[in-house]
Amino acid sequence: MCNMEEFEKKILLKLSRRNIWGSKHMRFNTLLKCGWEPHQKGLVKNAIKSLMRKGLIIWAKKEKKALQLNKEKSKEITNITGEQKWQEQ
Repeated sequence: MCNMEEFEKKILLKLSRRNIWGSKHMRFNTLLKCGWEPHQKGLVKNAIKSLMRKGLIIWAKKEKKALQLNKEKSKEITNITGEQKWQEQ
């Protein structure tokens, strides 16, 4: 069984690999559907809420329930995931 920190890392990896920084976003329900077992969805919701409390994930468009990674905390996110952020030129 995975603990909360592993779920948080997997969520951050999914968002960073899809380059969901800045003006890009992913809907909350889409994030719940992509690659999780049905019995894990409650744990994933709790992990997303935890990441939002930490400020690593923010609302892009709250009325559409869309999320994005917080650009201001990109160093902290890359330390957690172990991957480099895509650099704009």
